[in-house]
Amino acid sequence: MTPADSPAGLIDDRLAHVRPTRRRQLRNAVAAEWVKARSVPSTWTALGTFTVIMLALSLVIPLTREVGDAAAAAQAGAQPVALALSGVFMGQVALALWGALLVTGEFSSRSITTSTLAVPQRQVLLGAKAVLLVVMTAPLALLITAAATALGLAALDSRNVPVDAGDPAVVRAVCGGAVYLTLVAVLGLAAGAVLRSTAAAVVCLTGVLFLLPVLIGLLPASIADTVSPWLPSQAGQAAIQLATPAGYLEPLSGVLVLFAYTLAALATGMYRVVKRDV
Repeated sequence: MTPADSPAGLIDDRLAHVRPTRRRQLRNAVAAEWVKARSVPSTWTALGTFTVIMLALSLVIPLTREVGDAAAAAQAGAQPVALALSGVFMGQVALALWGALLVTGEFSSRSITTSTLAVPQRQVLLGAKAVLLVVMTAPLALLITAAATALGLAALDSRNVPVDAGDPAVVRAVCGGAVYLTLVAVLGLAAGAVLRSTAAAVVCLTGVLFLLPVLIGLLPASIADTVSPWLPSQAGQAAIQLATPAGYLEPLSGVLVLFAYTLAALATGMYRVVKRDV
């Protein structure tokens, strides 16, 4: 009798057919993450806060921005979409926080132990969280970004500021804003996986997105002008510009740079989750 014909060999063959594939494991893990995400208030609080910030600032900034005489109005309208999407820079914090909470919430409640027992392959577990985050964030970000743009441009038009809502670049800016916000949410997830603390993740991301550009700006102009366009926040913000101002990358280049940062951060988070005890 060969080893394959032995009872143990037959059992192993049957188990091989029963054992789920990596794709099925990921699909099951994503379904489980969806159940967890929709059952905690922090999900809807973060997404609701993001929506309110985006829509509110899309009206407040265009309506309160001083435009002065006709010449100043024309200058203010040179980048009307940037004014309409002013909420992106605050709304991203809510999405980054939610991304971090998908990981840190489980560590703080110790439910991560149950999750790793249910999904022993930790890279699959973190991958499922990332997939769920993108699937939930991208459509919402696109919808709210489009709505904020429409509201902001209408507000500017009501003040006789020149706007061109039919410009194809407006569609690109809206899509770029949605991509930027989605990648920031994934950065939050990665920061949560690396640091395992909500407060630490938020402080880290706030420093990278808001404080780091200020600190770089204090350096000599020759250095600041070279480094600034490659910072995560500056690279991502290039995606929502109709034209390319001085100190910014091209929109596509900016998105690719931010994507590279996000991928590197997620890989670091994956390494920490796999190698470190829960």
